[in-house]
Amino acid sequence: MGARAQYVVVENGAWQRYGARWGANRMAADLPTGPTPATRCFRALNETDT
Repeated sequence: MGARAQYVVVENGAWQRYGARWGANRMAADLPTGPTPATRCFRALNETDT
């Protein structure tokens, strides 16, 4: 069991999805920092298509 989270980054009409097995535990810390730092955190994760 994990605390999975998936994040979607949309830029110029294209989207990419990133996932983290334990990402739900960090969501409250990642999002309030603002869109630029949060997007940087998401892109550091594994890109996923599921």
